[in-house]
Amino acid sequence: MHSIFPLFPRLPGLARRRTAILAVTGALLCPASQAAPVMPGNYTLFKNANIVDMENGSSVPRAGQVLVRNGDILAIDTDAGMASWLREHQIDQVSNTIDLNGDILMPGFIEPHAHLAVMTQMKQITDISPCWPAKFETRQTYTGTAPNSSALCPLYINDAVKMVYADKSSRKGKWIVGNGIDPSRMTTVQGGTQQQTMDFINAPAAYFARNFKDDGSAPLFLLDQSGHIAYVNQLALQTALAANCSSKEQCPGVSAKQITSSRYQPTDTSALYAYACTKTPDVCNYTGRLLEPGAYTAFIAAMQQAMPKTQILLNETPDQFVLAAMPLANAAARAGITTFVNGGALSMNEVANLKALLTYTWKDPKRKTLRAPLRAVTLLAWNATDDSNTQQQSSVLIGMGRDIWAHAGQRFGIQGVKLWADGSTQGCSAALTKPYDQNGLCGDAKQGHINYQTDEIVNNLRPFWDQGWYVNVHTNGDHAIQNTMAAISKLGASCATSTAGACTKMHTLIHFTVDGNGSAPGQSVPPEVKRLMDIRSKNIDLSASFLIGHVAYWGAAFQTILDGVPKEDQNSASDAQGRAAQLDAARSLHDNKIPFSLHSDGPVSPTVPLWLAEQAVTRQTWVYPNLGTAGKSQAITMPGQQGISFHDALRAITVVPARQHQLFNRIGSIKAGKKADFVRLARQDYEAALLDPSKISAIKVIGTYLDGAPVDYFPTAQ
Repeated sequence: MHSIFPLFPRLPGLARRRTAILAVTGALLCPASQAAPVMPGNYTLFKNANIVDMENGSSVPRAGQVLVRNGDILAIDTDAGMASWLREHQIDQVSNTIDLNGDILMPGFIEPHAHLAVMTQMKQITDISPCWPAKFETRQTYTGTAPNSSALCPLYINDAVKMVYADKSSRKGKWIVGNGIDPSRMTTVQGGTQQQTMDFINAPAAYFARNFKDDGSAPLFLLDQSGHIAYVNQLALQTALAANCSSKEQCPGVSAKQITSSRYQPTDTSALYAYACTKTPDVCNYTGRLLEPGAYTAFIAAMQQAMPKTQILLNETPDQFVLAAMPLANAAARAGITTFVNGGALSMNEVANLKALLTYTWKDPKRKTLRAPLRAVTLLAWNATDDSNTQQQSSVLIGMGRDIWAHAGQRFGIQGVKLWADGSTQGCSAALTKPYDQNGLCGDAKQGHINYQTDEIVNNLRPFWDQGWYVNVHTNGDHAIQNTMAAISKLGASCATSTAGACTKMHTLIHFTVDGNGSAPGQSVPPEVKRLMDIRSKNIDLSASFLIGHVAYWGAAFQTILDGVPKEDQNSASDAQGRAAQLDAARSLHDNKIPFSLHSDGPVSPTVPLWLAEQAVTRQTWVYPNLGTAGKSQAITMPGQQGISFHDALRAITVVPARQHQLFNRIGSIKAGKKADFVRLARQDYEAALLDPSKISAIKVIGTYLDGAPVDYFPTAQ
């Protein structure tokens, strides 16, 4: 049999003008005289497909067919080639045929880093995250009343607070709880000043007392959009930290030396109860700003203690979690995701909940057993706890490893370890080498907040590395990036000569957001990219994964936060030499052959891979609150020339994340021998996006397939 054919079917539209030959795997295609009958099995033929296999350097679709046997890809060829292949292998009839009617067939999208458990848990409280740009938003802008707060989004801090007070359905006992407030993008009120926003950031308890006097009778807890910061009122401090706070004037009312001690700070040393001090007398009190999740523990415990038994918050049973998570899993599948990576389970309870969701089965009317609409793997936090909040030994966590392919029918795996090296750039807590710009919102934060120094990272990750686990480290600021790269260099000191264990795995810097002091004139490669190149030269396969929403939703804000560009000047996006210009430096990584993926970090940004692809290509951002309308974008393009091609953006949601999570031998491209996990896209939309990348987000996802079969959505109303 011939592996290529002179008569290649012509594609309609844009693709008609391009010539391509569909690659065929030689190991499966052989002359008729040598062909043997294929083993019996469950066969499915995808026909009339325009295939983007991600196995070569082109994103131009090629007409052809894909044959699947028992969930694995068996052959890929043109129409004529597939007919010949079937004859040679004595397959007279294929039991199941799926006609794609010319639509695009791609490998299923992979979400390489999001937090499914947190996404589910945040649905239990009021969503006060600011509106997305108009082209991405489905909620209505809050205008002062909240008859249905779940369908609304605020533009200003005070409106977000009003929304959470109005939503009595989401209260936890007497506690008022909201998620998603974001002072990096929101002013306090329409026309509010930067100083007013800084007053909220630096002293939220005092801000709530001044501006919401009538609502101070209930403890208030608002989680920042980043998840790394929370803002609480004075009553919340006095309730959760009662042992430290005798009154609002003495909370705790101790010296500068005392307030940094373990007596007055969280048990988790990476966390902090922010405080402010007076010099005469030497008295320090909490401000109501909490840094890192370890600082939330006492507050969550106080909420849970105050809640009636009918309510849940981070203490759900697996059955309760499954019901709450089903709509989110369905939404991810409808966005084209076939594999979801949970970016670090913090507890045994979280692992149990995820397993319950992914192994859940139900019966259709014909009594056929149905399963989850996607696969998932979860990494484990290096310091994951048991149900009593006791940190588990690394040996216990390593023993929990679970090969997803050994349990393919259950679609759930446990692999990899996660550590958080710093906080959030937009939350003023990323660890930077050069301070936040003094003229920006985070000027008082100086160089941010470091969670762990280099040797601490080494010590925390060493047990996992020595057992061959791959590592993911959350790194936003360049100080955290440098610490982490130094730690991984120490961990991988033997990789120059070793071809075993962790040295054979790809490791990932999650976010890799801020690159040094900006790109000086004549400096073609940003400094952290240079350091990453150096590590890779030592046979350590270190990659990056970008929360590309940093560009789309926070890009303009970062110009102020990092570089001091006045907000009124942001429409020009003129500071090409600033740190924000090198934000999520995808082009620099591409040009230097460093693999990178794109992730949502859900619930930080929407878990929609095609949105991420568009944002990486166009590098468009918005200056809040000017988010455009259906007919006018109001987007600006970030400086720095870090945009990438459509094809490379597609690789960053298929091929590369599959490699990063040790899954590429089975998923990530359409190739014989791999799992038949596909996404089907509308051909006309796809061709339009090839011509205009601002239309990538508008490509319609028609459906997804796991093991060659259309997915079954969980039985919910959504």
